[in-house]
Amino acid sequence: MVGYEKDKEKFMLGEILSRDQIFLLEEETLQDALGIMQLNSPGFEKKEVLFNEFLGSIQNPYNYVNDMILIPHVRVEKMKGIKAFLGIFPKGILVGENRIHILLLLATPKEKPSLHLQVLQGLSSLLPSIQNELLQCKSSNEVLEKFQSGESSVTLSFKNLTLLKEAQKQ
Repeated sequence: MVGYEKDKEKFMLGEILSRDQIFLLEEETLQDALGIMQLNSPGFEKKEVLFNEFLGSIQNPYNYVNDMILIPHVRVEKMKGIKAFLGIFPKGILVGENRIHILLLLATPKEKPSLHLQVLQGLSSLLPSIQNELLQCKSSNEVLEKFQSGESSVTLSFKNLTLLKEAQKQ
């Protein structure tokens, strides 16, 4: 996770989120949470369609990173860039039989499947490593700081692992 290529540029996972895409919520139901996230998200093309797709993909068992983290993800035709929305629920919300504390909605361009997989892999590594810290955050700025510091440590360990593998080959 040294970085990901997006149109030949490197980017970090924390760059796909902005303060207005992060929600610290007390809602108790998934529908209420998604409604608030949709209503308060910055406007963009296909916003309503996208949130309906998220709702339709929620129950997919492959969206769970662990018992606390759910990443519903969709690929959307002709979408420009990556869209992500992060909901943090300190008390948790019930999704099926699981109490979820971190809900990250992810949408990527359908035409870029490798980007979709790279971002999912990165989030699946990063979020569990910072999940407890995220639940303590009181503001979206704190959340972004946790993403940046978490990504730095994950990046360092990835670099160390890569160096170790290269050393073992010699």
